[in-house]
Amino acid sequence: MKMSFMKAVKEAFLSPSPASPVTAAPAAASPAASGAGSDSLTEDLAAKRIHERNAAFLKGLSGETAGTSAESSSTAQSDAHAAAQAGNAKLLEVLKTEDALLDNILKEQGKLHKDVKKRNWDSLQETLERLRKLSDNFVILDEEREKLVGGNKQLYLQKDVEPVFTSLRGKLTRSKVENEALRTYVGTTKDFIGKVLEECYQKESSEFSAYSSNGSKVKGEFGSMLVNTEF
Repeated sequence: MKMSFMKAVKEAFLSPSPASPVTAAPAAASPAASGAGSDSLTEDLAAKRIHERNAAFLKGLSGETAGTSAESSSTAQSDAHAAAQAGNAKLLEVLKTEDALLDNILKEQGKLHKDVKKRNWDSLQETLERLRKLSDNFVILDEEREKLVGGNKQLYLQKDVEPVFTSLRGKLTRSKVENEALRTYVGTTKDFIGKVLEECYQKESSEFSAYSSNGSKVKGEFGSMLVNTEF
């Protein structure tokens, strides 16, 4: 019976556990094949070895778990960094497109100003249509830019982004100045022509005054007026 128990312990110790990645080393030979304390000593030794093996297995399992967590964290950080780089690249592309679009807008604004001064109304209509399309495209791009940036204005300070953003702001300022100059010119011209027409109508109405049904003098209706189209 004693020999059978010892044999079973040795086989269990020498056979690797299917759930454990640790391979057991051969058991040391018992100091006595028989005797009063041999079974107790062998049992203690076997239990100690099994405990050591289980402790090593658990330690290895804990290390694998920690390694997996670290790898997951590293992967998440890498994905976040890649997403940030893709977003920055998209922002830079949008800003460059807006910058090029503003070049065309400024060019058309210059033509618009010339058409107004030269009273080239056909060309003016075509220029206005081109400007409308360019402005619509710029608005769409600018909405996309705002979505990409959100509330993080620091994105404009990046090494590759800042020069393009600075150029874009400068061209926007020039475009506003062009609009204001044209508005001032048109407003001034309109006021001048309005005063001229008012003077002409006043003179005409004074010559063709009429009387109401009760005999009071009233201002006559404006008559026809010839306008030189070359004016």
